[in-house]
Amino acid sequence: MSHDATTSSTLPPALHDLRAQLGDELGRTDAAVRPSNLVRRGAFGVLLLAIVAIFMLALAFGWRPTMVHPVAGTSALIQMLAALTLFALTMREAIPGQRSHPLALLLGALCALTTHLGGGMLPMLPRIDAPATAKGIVCYSIEFGLAIPIIALLLALVHRSLVPSPLRFGLAGGLAVGVASDAIWRLVCPYNDLHHVLTAHSTAVLSITFAALAIVTLRDWLRR
Repeated sequence: MSHDATTSSTLPPALHDLRAQLGDELGRTDAAVRPSNLVRRGAFGVLLLAIVAIFMLALAFGWRPTMVHPVAGTSALIQMLAALTLFALTMREAIPGQRSHPLALLLGALCALTTHLGGGMLPMLPRIDAPATAKGIVCYSIEFGLAIPIIALLLALVHRSLVPSPLRFGLAGGLAVGVASDAIWRLVCPYNDLHHVLTAHSTAVLSITFAALAIVTLRDWLRR
């Protein structure tokens, strides 16, 4: 008889049950934090949410010329790929022994911001005149609304994981979510002047980033 079997047979029933429960929990946790699982499910989830959001926006606002414009479409696609890359790097923050290098996170964040700012100012189609305040509030509100299910996905993917640095995870994850939401709405919004990009879109991205950071920080505090 093995040592483990002998030890198990001599344990009180209550401790034996506790040991079995801990083993099951550790097994589930290990499966939940595998790099391939988190990264694959995260990327697939964001893409699925993006596709659903684009169709919902098309139903709500109608098919806009920007949705089929080559420059606008390519810009939004590049921006989404940058957001997905940063999202994948963020997921690794919740994997023991697999954390992303700080420089990789920094480069990912810079690339995401660059695609966000650069894509927003590319020449696309003739503008539809609207009061600056009105169009800014609409863009800000819709982008924030688009971010809510993606933030929920981010939290659901790591609900069993212990995040060593909530600050890094929240900032990087929030920025990825904000840039992804902006990429989706970019296909609908026809404005790309610098003032509009900075006051409406960039403000929304920053608000989403810090909202995600606050939620992740609260999650970490509640788990203590």
